[in-house]
Formats: sequence, C-alpha cells, structure tokens
Amino acid sequence: MGGEKDSDAFSGPNAVRGEAALLQKVQGVHCAGKKRAGEGWQGKNEGNADHVPKMRTYLPQDLGRIRIYKGSSRFSRYYMAKVYDVPADELIAKLAEQLKNDNKITPPAWSAFVKTGSHATRIPQHKDWWYARCASLLRKIYLHGPLGVGDLKVAYGGRKKVGYNLAHHKDAGGAIIRKALQQLEVSGYIVKVQGKGRFVSSEGMKKMDRLATEIHKELIKTAPQLQRYA
Repeated sequence: MGGEKDSDAFSGPNAVRGEAALLQKVQGVHCAGKKRAGEGWQGKNEGNADHVPKMRTYLPQDLGRIRIYKGSSRFSRYYMAKVYDVPADELIAKLAEQLKNDNKITPPAWSAFVKTGSHATRIPQHKDWWYARCASLLRKIYLHGPLGVGDLKVAYGGRKKVGYNLAHHKDAGGAIIRKALQQLEVSGYIVKVQGKGRFVSSEGMKKMDRLATEIHKELIKTAPQLQRYA
C-alpha cells in the first residue's frame, strides 16, 4: 500500500504541480496565473480543470543593489576585488590612512625611539610608520593567517652582519608586533584563536576587500587592460 501511495504522489496532475513548485523554489520564479487558491496557488481553471501556473523568470528591478563578484561583462561595474588583485604598497598606504581615523589604534609613546629589530641600523624615519606597520600586519594575516607573533617576527626580520662574519637572519622585535596585533584585535579586525594564532575577522576582511575594490577601479582608469581581471 505504501508503494502505491508513493507512486500516485508523482503521477498525473500531482507530478505536474510538484515539478512547477520545485522549479519555483530552485530557480526563483513566480506564478503568473490568473486565479489562486491560497498560498499553494493550486487553483482550478474554468471547467474544474487543474490549474498549472505559467512560470517566468524573475529579475529584480533594482540592479544597483546586486554585486556580482566574477560575473558577466554585462554587469562589469558590480564586482568585488580581493587583496590578491591589487599592489601591496598602494593597499598598505591607503589602509594606513584609514587606520589613522581609528581611535583604538594609536602609536605607543616609545614608538618614536625604538628600532623595528636588531637588524635595523636606525629608527624608522617616517612619522606615521606605526599605522603602516599595522596595515602591513593586517594584510599579511589576511593572506597567510593564522599567524602568531613568532611567525611574524621571522617575516619582518632581516639579515645582519657582525664583524667579518657572514650575515645571518635576525628576527624583528616582538614588542612592536605584539602591541600592534593587540590594537588590531581590539578594533575588531583580527581574531585570536588559542593555540593557532590570529585570523582576520569578517569585519577586517570586509574593510580590506572594499578598499581593494576602490584601488582596482582606480587602476583600471590608468590601465584598461586590467578590466579583464574584474
């Protein structure tokens, strides 16, 4: 008996209505029929015949709110570039300018007197180097996260020659990296996971992707051949 009920559920008018309902759910279409009977729109035509609604594709009227990441050239102005798609120096410079407006990211008092590591010969010459370092850390965690302080010390280190010996790698200072990561974490741009390191948060990823999109649009104006990568 159970098999007969199952077979009847997918035969005749029931099968036609079921396919129409499935098409509506999957493809995002709506009913264009004349008569409806409740929310199921399983009405009856003249002559008490089953009404199978006509289906037509539905497209929103306001296309300005649609953002297509890697879609057709018809919607080429709606896309989202990534950090991978823009030069690092331009992204870090613009991101550092934005971080200046964040009250939670401020250079500590000792930042004007310290070197970035034992491999450096002098202190940073740029007065806003702290914001540039925070922007660089955020970009590096975006690309290679999760990362810990030890990993970043190696990444920001350099070679140093002592006397007549060969130059060897020296790690960067840990206090600068640790303090910068703490400020980025308080601002909500990165998240710390115990035992793994720092990840970029959804808010930080959103901020960097929007900035990368702005930079990519500016690059297209000077180099139109980059439009193919949009």
